[in-house]
Amino acid sequence: MLVDCGKFIRYRVGPPFTLYVSFIGLLFAKGSLAQSLPLQDLSAAKVQAEEALRAHYQTHYPNARVIAAITPPDNRLRLPRCEQALDAQVNPGGRGSYRSVKLQCQAPSPWSIMLSGKLSVLEPVLTSARQLAPGQTLSEQDLQWLDANLMALGDQYSQSPESLIGLLPNRIIPAGSVLKPQWFSKAKWVARGQQVTLSHQNPLLQITTQVEALSDGGRGDVIRVKNPASQKQLDVIVTGPGRASTR
Repeated sequence: MLVDCGKFIRYRVGPPFTLYVSFIGLLFAKGSLAQSLPLQDLSAAKVQAEEALRAHYQTHYPNARVIAAITPPDNRLRLPRCEQALDAQVNPGGRGSYRSVKLQCQAPSPWSIMLSGKLSVLEPVLTSARQLAPGQTLSEQDLQWLDANLMALGDQYSQSPESLIGLLPNRIIPAGSVLKPQWFSKAKWVARGQQVTLSHQNPLLQITTQVEALSDGGRGDVIRVKNPASQKQLDVIVTGPGRASTR
């Protein structure tokens, strides 16, 4: 019989998981008292932890398919059956796809157990439809949508075609690769000293004029230009190769 008064006792249940248990009561049914107590259904506790984890992340990713797979508790573990519903607390931190849930019992013998497992949050992300070469301008035909686990990707993915189209790969990207923003750079649409067509539009008319770029710029960049006739300078937005518009 093993008794612990409030301290965490750690059990290794196989890499990369560690099981933490803390309670005032019995852990392993070796004593006569432990054998006489009704025991907690650990398979039901596992299911509850999975549901808590799934529900927590479904709230954050309402359009995703969320799958939680908790590692079963050590089958040698013996916990007194809880008279109340277990309290489930999701640990928001984690390494990669792995997350943990703390289940806690208040009565008759308070105890808590922390279970870990793999979380998959599946959503479509942009991937390469074919192999991409460095310096190749990315087009809509180069993109395809594939489901991926966002937990494994961190923030290294894109779900916005507009943010990628027109960019230049800075490395060879194999077909089917999840497209990471750091793999791309902006194409230089305007060079310093270049003559640029500047557009100004309002509800009544559109005016275009030629100005001189005072700096380089890519899509969406704000650059400074000069009107050769008036020498007036202003900031404009690069909208295309050799083109810009007033803000």
